[in-house]
Amino acid sequence: MTFLDMGAIGLATWRLSSLVVNEEGPWGVFLRLRCRLGISHDDGKPCAWPDGLGALFSCLWCMSVWMAGLTYLVWWLSPVPVYILAASALCVLFQSAIDWRQHG
Repeated sequence: MTFLDMGAIGLATWRLSSLVVNEEGPWGVFLRLRCRLGISHDDGKPCAWPDGLGALFSCLWCMSVWMAGLTYLVWWLSPVPVYILAASALCVLFQSAIDWRQHG
């Protein structure tokens, strides 16, 4: 495994974890999942820390441990999806940096 692979796995892990914990996702799938787990939302962000499985889905740090394992497994089977998620993560980070620079 190269440093490029590790970087891609790290970026893909962050992207997946952020999708599940913070974003609505396609067709609102992640938002509906969090609601069913009892997580209260305010503008799409978790505002409560429920017990059990819901706590995992409201904590980016907690979710990233599990997503890192999943991402490595996917990379082991085929690195292509990992590189796609890593490219998505870079786009999100670059756009956030541009927005921050433009709006302070």
